Amino acid sequence: MTAGSGVDGARYELQLGPLEASECEQSALIHQSTLGMEFLARFGPGFLAAYHRAWVRSPCGLALAARDRQGRLVGVMLGSLDPASHYKSMLAQSGPKLAARMVASAATRPRLAYELAVTRSGRYSRALLRHLRARFTLDRGGAGTPSAPSADSGFRIGEITHLMVDPAVQRSGAGRALVDRTVELARSAGLDKLVLVTPPDMAARRFYDALGWTAGSELTSRSGETFVSYSLPLSGGSSGASGS
Repeated sequence: MTAGSGVDGARYELQLGPLEASECEQSALIHQSTLGMEFLARFGPGFLAAYHRAWVRSPCGLALAARDRQGRLVGVMLGSLDPASHYKSMLAQSGPKLAARMVASAATRPRLAYELAVTRSGRYSRALLRHLRARFTLDRGGAGTPSAPSADSGFRIGEITHLMVDPAVQRSGAGRALVDRTVELARSAGLDKLVLVTPPDMAARRFYDALGWTAGSELTSRSGETFVSYSLPLSGGSSGASGS
């Protein structure tokens, strides 16, 4: 158990551990309430729950949960210590089902369907085709997909993809606790750096600045969303002294 300081100065006890598949409906609601501006969030809580379950099931994914003293889910971190292998695994295990959910959700919403077709369909289709081609090769006795690079093959970068804290308990220390645990795991795995992107609002910037992350450039997604990139070298030191 860990503890963070709440807005009233009281200690807020938290339990950190892996996100469970049974919690993904709840984590989807937290996702939608905190990162509703994201393109993926527009497909609704049903899609987000399936997306989170796919993350939990990926052997190379990292899905952490923060729970209060009563065991209620209050924060979630999705990321990976080996992003390339993680996304290959997610595609292999859940790609077609997630794509089908996207299409079904967009079918009754013309504007969302248009944005999906224009900004994502080509990239998603090519990724799915590569997976199916590799699967066919493996089934025919071929070599299949190449293995992930070894730990000593070069600079190793992990990522935090989503950090979400229930609005009712923000500034409780849950966000910091999740980031700190991710940094610990990344260092233990021998990674050289962690990266993330976050919406460019001042609260997010203050949070990561206080934790010692370095801001990079602003990025614009294919769907027009703006983000700020951040990175954290892992050669030594801690992740910061203040939390969300």
